[in-house]
Amino acid sequence: MKLLFTLLCISSFIQAKDWPTYKHDYRRSGVSSDIISSQLKPMWKRLSETRPQTAWSAPAKWDAWAANTGLQSLRNFDPAFFVTGQNGKVYFSSSIDNAVHCLDLKTGIEDWLFFTNAPVRFPPTISQNKLYFGSDDGFVYCINLKGELLWKYAAVNNGRTIPSNGKFISMWPCRTGVIVENGKAYFANSLVPWETSYICCVNAEDGSEIYKTEYSKATLEGAILSASDQLIIPQGRASALLFKQNTGQRNGSLGNAGSTFLLVSEDDMLISGPRNQKNKNDVVLMTNTKSKTNMVTLDGTDRMIIDKEKAFYHKNGQLHCINRINYSKHTMQRDKLIKEKNSFTAKKRKPTAEDLVRTKEIDKELVVINKNIQSTTLWKVDAETPISWIKAGDSLIGGSDNAVLIMDAHNGKLKQKLQVNGRAYGLAIIDQSLVVSTDAGHIYCFK
Repeated sequence: MKLLFTLLCISSFIQAKDWPTYKHDYRRSGVSSDIISSQLKPMWKRLSETRPQTAWSAPAKWDAWAANTGLQSLRNFDPAFFVTGQNGKVYFSSSIDNAVHCLDLKTGIEDWLFFTNAPVRFPPTISQNKLYFGSDDGFVYCINLKGELLWKYAAVNNGRTIPSNGKFISMWPCRTGVIVENGKAYFANSLVPWETSYICCVNAEDGSEIYKTEYSKATLEGAILSASDQLIIPQGRASALLFKQNTGQRNGSLGNAGSTFLLVSEDDMLISGPRNQKNKNDVVLMTNTKSKTNMVTLDGTDRMIIDKEKAFYHKNGQLHCINRINYSKHTMQRDKLIKEKNSFTAKKRKPTAEDLVRTKEIDKELVVINKNIQSTTLWKVDAETPISWIKAGDSLIGGSDNAVLIMDAHNGKLKQKLQVNGRAYGLAIIDQSLVVSTDAGHIYCFK
């Protein structure tokens, strides 16, 4: 009954033509049922003279402990001006002018802007004709659709600031975005692990505090996610943390699930990647958010799109589509057998006669299971490597360097390639329009 109620709330929150929060929904799925044209045309573009000013600089040149190079940034949550949108409007937040902007979806002309006192890292969440967003000034804001302040809230409001990228920010910025569910707004205020972090829940109507829980040794930055009755917040390289949504109490962590790329499937599997850079190669990890156990590891890729039982990802120059349910089942069977086989020679002990017999049985079983794993691939095609993914109806959309790729979700066939300036990190579908945000600070609209 609770699951049904949750699904009804989600369906009433999101209409097909809307993109009301970062990556479409609180699972950060990047999946919309809205159908776009088979041949999109440019409608307008908003060019920026200044690139986004990210919260954190580039990653280290190498990981000396793991002896690997070419590291990805695990704090890269704000490389572009990501957008949300609804009812003919596009909203984005800026790390340059510290403001939230409202644009007309048809023309790109700016309707209004609302200033805060520090960079705003995530686009506003749209709920019940209100916009909710956090700022590096330590406040979470609620404004109406005219850009007028309704309320603001700070977990700590003592005026303490620190210099950051030529600006002053709060010691407790809000860099998680805001989730609004059942009349309540959820977010975190956090920066460094040696200062207290706060998980907050306030009344979405008036900003009155419902709870504020304190934690030490945490650095809660990156888009907050919702999985059933839990909140999930990334920590960069450190493991993502879980909190009980109704109380804000800590509910464990998800081992090795360190990244800015996190999404929750409809069956509450957390997909994260890349891992915390202890692996030399890209890895996507699938973790059960209820049992907190790592279920499946997929090598050679660093992000994917999940739509029901299908998973889409790029690996070794090819775009893959698999049945993720069957893939997970067969992979876990394989890993269990391999673990059993390895136990026969653990600690260099001599295998018994029974061990040798069982080893032969396992080898035969593995042949069958590996064939089953291969059969989970529905299709694969040669494709460019994307840096971001979304899905709209029957189209897969991949952001790339100076381009956006539109592919058929049924077979991976390239339908169209759109030109943009910069790396296309931000992708959103609003009323059958594709809105693209690049790391050059530009925003493009196609329809």
